[in-house]
Amino acid sequence: MAGNVITADPTSGATFTVDNTAPTNQNTVFAASASAVGGAAVTVVSSGDATNAIWFAPSGTTSFTAGATKTTAGGTATSILAPATAGSYKMFVLDAAGNASSESTATLTVDNTAPTAAITYSDADGIVKSGDSLVITATFNEAMADSPVVKIAITGANTLVAANMTKTDSTHYTYSHTVGAGNGTATVALSVGTDVAGNVITADPTSGATFTVDNTAPTTVSGLASSSHTASTWSADTTIDVSWTAATDTGGSGVAGYSYLFDTSATTTPDTTSDGAGTSTTSGAQSDGNSMYFHVRAADNAENWGSASHLGPFYVDTTAPTAPGTPSTTIPTSDTTPTWTWTASTDASSGLHATTPYTVQWCTNSGFTGCAANTATSTTNSYTHSVVLADNTWYFKAKAMDALSQESSYSSNGSIVLGATGGGGSVITLLGPGYEPPVPPAGGFKVAINNGAGYTNTPVVALALQGGSNTAKMMVSDRADFAYAMQETYAAEKTWSLCSPACPDGEYTVYAKFYTSYGDSSSVVSSSIVLDTRAPKIALFDARGIYSAAEHAAFFVDTEAKADVMLQWNGSYGLVFANEQGRATVDLGAMPAGSYRVSIFAKDMAGNTGEASVIQFTVEPIKEVVAQEPVPAQEEPRTPIVNIQDILPPFIPELFLPKQEEAQEEQKKEIVIVPQEAPLVMSEQWNLFSEQSLEAFVLAPLPGEITRLTQKFLALGKTFQDIGVTKITDLEKLKSVKLTLPGLTDSPFQGMPVVALSPDVKKALPTEVVFAKTGGEVIDLSISLTFKEDGKIQQSISTLAGKPLHLTVKPESPAKSIKGYVVFKSKKPSPTLNQMPFHNVAASVLFAEPVFAYAQEQPVRTEELLLFMEFEYADLDGDGIYTAEIQAPLVAGEYEIITVMDYEDLSLGTKEIRLTTVIDPEGYVYTQLPEGKTRIVGAVVSLFWLNPKMEQYQLWPAKEYQQENPQITDDTGIYSFLVPPGLYYLKVEAPHYPVYQSDAFSVEEGKGIHMNIELKGKFWWLQLIDWKIFVVVIFGVLLLYNFYRDTIREKWMKSKNTRLDL
Repeated sequence: MAGNVITADPTSGATFTVDNTAPTNQNTVFAASASAVGGAAVTVVSSGDATNAIWFAPSGTTSFTAGATKTTAGGTATSILAPATAGSYKMFVLDAAGNASSESTATLTVDNTAPTAAITYSDADGIVKSGDSLVITATFNEAMADSPVVKIAITGANTLVAANMTKTDSTHYTYSHTVGAGNGTATVALSVGTDVAGNVITADPTSGATFTVDNTAPTTVSGLASSSHTASTWSADTTIDVSWTAATDTGGSGVAGYSYLFDTSATTTPDTTSDGAGTSTTSGAQSDGNSMYFHVRAADNAENWGSASHLGPFYVDTTAPTAPGTPSTTIPTSDTTPTWTWTASTDASSGLHATTPYTVQWCTNSGFTGCAANTATSTTNSYTHSVVLADNTWYFKAKAMDALSQESSYSSNGSIVLGATGGGGSVITLLGPGYEPPVPPAGGFKVAINNGAGYTNTPVVALALQGGSNTAKMMVSDRADFAYAMQETYAAEKTWSLCSPACPDGEYTVYAKFYTSYGDSSSVVSSSIVLDTRAPKIALFDARGIYSAAEHAAFFVDTEAKADVMLQWNGSYGLVFANEQGRATVDLGAMPAGSYRVSIFAKDMAGNTGEASVIQFTVEPIKEVVAQEPVPAQEEPRTPIVNIQDILPPFIPELFLPKQEEAQEEQKKEIVIVPQEAPLVMSEQWNLFSEQSLEAFVLAPLPGEITRLTQKFLALGKTFQDIGVTKITDLEKLKSVKLTLPGLTDSPFQGMPVVALSPDVKKALPTEVVFAKTGGEVIDLSISLTFKEDGKIQQSISTLAGKPLHLTVKPESPAKSIKGYVVFKSKKPSPTLNQMPFHNVAASVLFAEPVFAYAQEQPVRTEELLLFMEFEYADLDGDGIYTAEIQAPLVAGEYEIITVMDYEDLSLGTKEIRLTTVIDPEGYVYTQLPEGKTRIVGAVVSLFWLNPKMEQYQLWPAKEYQQENPQITDDTGIYSFLVPPGLYYLKVEAPHYPVYQSDAFSVEEGKGIHMNIELKGKFWWLQLIDWKIFVVVIFGVLLLYNFYRDTIREKWMKSKNTRLDL
């Protein structure tokens, strides 16, 4: 009002602040994502400014007002409440001006839902019994926090106080519960655990909350009955139908099935393997007998087994009675109602019929045509006609019937002649010649000379004659027309002279025929034998006067074909056999040092023994053992090297000579090596049998096992016949013979897989014999016969380490299953027949009845054996032939492949076949260095074979046999080939080594090529030079140089003296 102008500066509030910059530390305040329950405190980092505010809000929020989805705290707060509403939230920082930061990278997840879990059990059906270990698994629907630990509790049939579970991952927890006593339902509950947001788990599982405990076995099976048979009553039905009332289970798990079997024991308890849930079954075909029983017991779903029930015995009879003997009657007689009698029939099972055991028939013709009305029955083994017979020739026969009305065949015909007499009456007379020919015996009429021998050394022989049941007389002659021969009373044995008075050596034949009392004769039979009275002679070849103990003392003997060549030396005995050309190989083995005198004499097949030939020789001790390896074909001739150490020692000063102790050490290196064990031929195991032992079995026939073996392999039987193996003492001849069974695919089927064989070939395969093949089933592994120490014959094969083996076996009848086991036996193969004393073999074979397949005395106890492999045979095409494909072990040694056949036929039971399998090590390529053998890497090993069609060597086609050729060695230097029979040679090429080529060699069937091959370097001779030779050479050069200087000095002195004289 006075007009004064205002002062420009206000007394207060003269300024204000403009802030348009938003905070940027939201990722520092909330750095890592987290989960929380709505309303729970979430830990954060202070923003550092008290004027700030921090917020949890949904992503993209621009307006900040506290509520169910937004929470706030001061700028320096270290915790903030999570929003109440479930969802995802971001951190925002607001300054005092209201500027908001961008949202945080980390996310807060609000989870208000409790986690749930589903329960599963290690026993899938959740049915258990006392003692079972039950693993309970809880699978949660979300990740669980590590703390607190989830707990489990069980109530009901089993109880468990809340116990910690084991975490396997974020959503899986397990607990192992040992089931206790009780029956019924057990309930599982969960507690304590939380999810990562902190929600406590739901106690009740979403599924699998209960499991069943059953400790009570099912009831004993009742109501056993057979609709096809009555116990203790004979039946001709070979299959037995059995049914029963279903068992019940009070334990709660219910009946799962039944185990049952048929056998010949009254109290057998079936095993614990279920045979099905049905309440009826039918047996397989049963053999005749009166001791077949059925056994059954029930199992519940907890695998509790009830007591066994039994039904039986059942009687089975499918065999008719034996045929009655030939009827006969009193003759001559005037009775026109004659009485016939016959040898009674027998029936080992149900017995003869109680009321009508015999049916008889009579007729006027031997074919009984039109005589069906002339039939009657009889209660005994006799019959009297009730109607008068007219004059004629009458034939009569009888047959038997057992209790099951099974009839035998008719007997042979009895016959009579009813004719008129002068007195008007009738008489019965014996039927004349021509009506009834001789009845042949089983196997037919026969005559044998000296029990079937092929040779004799004396013209007086023993005949064995085999006539029939009505044979009364016989005729024997040395002529086919029986000229000058006469009938004589039939006898089973007769002494016979092949010729008279003088008998030249050669073949002789004896003829025989047999007659009835009516004079009717059989057909002519004959037998031949060779008379040989000349003693065999001996010629020796390739025998030497001196042998080394490191080599076999061997030579050849020429004598008669197939003769026994006997040897005697220094108190020992031996026996070998000449072949069809009369050549025998004598190999006495590696013998100890000493002098020997060997007497050799031959015994031919007729038993003639020749004069002895004598050979004397000396065996020198082993001085040094040097392994000789094949010499490379392209190696250049070696120049002889003079050992300088043998020349210069007199000129070497003592300073350079080795000390006396060293010289003694060098001298000690030369050791005479004497084998620890004497060779077999020197170990007193060739001793001849005592006379008492020979009398015990010299004429005993071949053992049953070998007989059955020759029936399965006809070629083997012919071989035994050819070499004269007919009785137990002839087994000596097998001592030097390698017995090899025919391969599975011998010509014309060689090289064919089993599946490609025709049905006829498969049908003809021997049963219960294991065959082995390799190379894609086109190479047969040779199967040898091994006589074991206990007298059993066992199959034996050899193959290379790691090669595939295809095994084939044909059971004798349908089998439930065929299993195989490969068991390690030893690093060194056990001895076979060729290594065992013959007297041990002969004695054991005499009293044993072995076969390839033996009844299994007890199951294969794999826990007691060094089990390498267990496998199953399979019949994939249903042809009854089972096969298995396995791989040979990688470690060399002796193994045993045990094949166990569980037959459906209870009478056959379970059988096992043991196949000895020798695994040969693979060959390798190496070079010899001073420090020892070194395997060669990268050597190319090629195998060449002689192509018989082209008559030239070619690279062997290995791909046709699932192999490679050539092979390149790795750091082990190993190689190997499995090849079919033929002629081969090896070629090896390697850098820095001359090319190696072996001599041609022959390979037998199923044998491997795995020889070790040494390659010598191009400068191998440098290995002969050591430091001692080097010092000697230097000293020699200096010595020669000194001689040279002395010579020059002497010439110079002489020249100087000459000049002085002048």
